Amino acid sequence: MTTSVTARQRSVLSVGLDHAFMTGSRGPTTDRFYIDYPQMSDVQKRTLKHLVKQVIRQIPIEGRNKPSYVLANGDLVPDTELYQEFNLWHYHSGDWLFGMIPNPHYASNHPGHTTAIDLNANMLGKTSAPCIHYVWESAISVRIVAFSAYHTPFPKESDPANTLLYQLIDSLP
Repeated sequence: MTTSVTARQRSVLSVGLDHAFMTGSRGPTTDRFYIDYPQMSDVQKRTLKHLVKQVIRQIPIEGRNKPSYVLANGDLVPDTELYQEFNLWHYHSGDWLFGMIPNPHYASNHPGHTTAIDLNANMLGKTSAPCIHYVWESAISVRIVAFSAYHTPFPKESDPANTLLYQLIDSLP
């Protein structure tokens, strides 16, 4: 299953939070890629809440937002079949430790960065270390599944430290 990275005409009506993410049921997260809500700092939790509010209110988001299996140039990342199957995306949420709420700090990017509404792909959005990971469940519903304080681009599906894929597999009916 692949996902187009072109803009779609849709409105995100539902932003859900994954049960394992919210409860930390994966156990104390020592995963170098992802952390769960109970392990997030207050600042990181505000980052998450800010994104949810922006999406629900259809306020443009300025961070890079894209499928986790696609490079910024649109090419598919090799060996990311499970990311594609789960339609896993991530949003660069800005570094709130150095920014003033509601204006997170982003890494310097070229001056032509873009914004997007409704979690449409934003390949030219600003980048940051922190990222919010989510899956598209339908054209109008996403489920937030993890947070990365320090985004590691394209963790290998086969890496045992990549607990997110195991969590997604366990969440299947």
